[in-house]
Amino acid sequence: MTLSKFDVRAPELSSRDPDCFEPFSFPDVWQLEEHESFSRLRIGPSGRQIGLMLDICKRWETPLWMLVVVVVSRDEWAEGRYQSPHPVSFSELELLLWEYQELFEQDGRAHMWIGSSETKNLLVMDRHNLIYAYGDLASIENTVVANALSEGDVSIPYPHSHHYHVEFDSTFRALMEHWDWRYSELQPGDDD
Repeated sequence: MTLSKFDVRAPELSSRDPDCFEPFSFPDVWQLEEHESFSRLRIGPSGRQIGLMLDICKRWETPLWMLVVVVVSRDEWAEGRYQSPHPVSFSELELLLWEYQELFEQDGRAHMWIGSSETKNLLVMDRHNLIYAYGDLASIENTVVANALSEGDVSIPYPHSHHYHVEFDSTFRALMEHWDWRYSELQPGDDD
């Protein structure tokens, strides 16, 4: 069963019921964002976020690292940043991400980062299932286009709501016990 990570107000019902929300997914689009100090790709896949992220980072120099940013806690794990305790190979990362795919794609309690220790390549999947890509943007763009995403506007609809499903509590606990994560407190902007 697929659960919704976040919902948006249902336009056809909002006049009768302002609390009526429906699941939302992006329409397989990406856009280049250019800021004063950096550029990035903002990617809105309709699904298969983990598969796309793995397809992008399998071409990166290893070792890799992973960070889980917990912004809403439902159990004994404190809100904060949990970083992989050691550099990881692509195959280690791939096994972990497929094992916890449903949690990452269907539950809104955490963001997830994957980075290369050797380059500036970085992927961030946020609580909206948006993927932000930094580093070798030309290579990342080629992979995104090869995965049938089109260039277009990628924006988060408002109002929206996030979901933290009880069905994923045991899966989240297993993720937190998977490694001896290095904990640090949330940084400003982590809960956006």
